[in-house]
Amino acid sequence: MRLHHLWPYSLLNLVHPLDDYADDVELLRHPKGELKQLMPGFDEVEHGVEILAQLDLDHILARQETCAALRGIVAWCIGALRCHRQHKYHDLETRFGIPNGILSPLAQSQIAMLPCASRGSDQ
Repeated sequence: MRLHHLWPYSLLNLVHPLDDYADDVELLRHPKGELKQLMPGFDEVEHGVEILAQLDLDHILARQETCAALRGIVAWCIGALRCHRQHKYHDLETRFGIPNGILSPLAQSQIAMLPCASRGSDQ
């Protein structure tokens, strides 16, 4: 995964783009610490919105064996859209690797509690 997809290039004022991270970024022990090393003034609240606005979910979730928590959030949102009959978003499950991608156990239980959502099916 390219870290600049998580840590915005412009926000960090980097001269060169960051390389893809070889492992699952969700396994980083102290990601805020790493951000603060790259950008000493980093503030998760102040800069969080800017980071979210620049996330490339297609790239981040392309590897289905990584990012269980983020994929779970996306899967829950897709399930909630389905509950509200927003079928125009039906392709998002496939696009973000929801049917075959790793999900955190917490996300799985929260998705199961949605009244009309089941992982990988359209109602």
